[in-house]
Amino acid sequence: MKKKLMIFTMVFLLLVLSACGPSNETSNQKDNNATPDAVENESKTGETTANKEDDNQDEVEQKSETEEENSSEEADGEVLESTTSSNETDSTDDQPSENMLEGKKIIKYDGDSVIYTIESATFNNKVTTSNPKDDSVARTILSDNEIYLHVKGTIENETKDSVPYAGSLGLIRFLVIYDGKHEFDGYGAVEEEDGSDFKGSSSVDAFTTRKVHYYSKLPLAVSKSDKPLDLIVYAGKEEYKIKLR
Repeated sequence: MKKKLMIFTMVFLLLVLSACGPSNETSNQKDNNATPDAVENESKTGETTANKEDDNQDEVEQKSETEEENSSEEADGEVLESTTSSNETDSTDDQPSENMLEGKKIIKYDGDSVIYTIESATFNNKVTTSNPKDDSVARTILSDNEIYLHVKGTIENETKDSVPYAGSLGLIRFLVIYDGKHEFDGYGAVEEEDGSDFKGSSSVDAFTTRKVHYYSKLPLAVSKSDKPLDLIVYAGKEEYKIKLR
């Protein structure tokens, strides 16, 4: 009985071994019989996967750097750039307005001994000579709420005495009247012969002809208004009214 059992067990083991052998060989044959293309494809697939992982890592690093830069900019504050062009920043306030005179006005005193010719009347924030030596010559309004009424002309003095210009003692004096009731005084200035500067005194020497300026400081609103504006000129005891607006 024991002998039969041993024989049966041996037969069973042989059957099991014979069944496992072909399977392993088949598996080995498949691995050995893999084509070069398949091997190459597997290699490329591995390389592609590795490249994708590297690319993803680079994107993560770049994103992290960008977030750090944005965070830094937000902490420091946004830096704004000017939208104003260079042309727009150039000031034009020192350019005179349109001449309010329709033509030259001539006033004669003592026959033809003193002839005063008014050439222009404009609004301006700067009064300077015809040929200034530098910017220091100009007389400028610094306030944004005021402006000059600037009257330019010439005086021909054919007398043996100097002719005082503007001021309360001037032979030629001025008064500005706005809206028929508001009066404004002003200042007078006489150019040097070459026009490089203003004289120290506001007077025209005997037997000379000089360029002269009268300027009255007015509220800026006067220049923007359409209400009446008159220039009163006194020559000795004579009064002349010039309608500017």
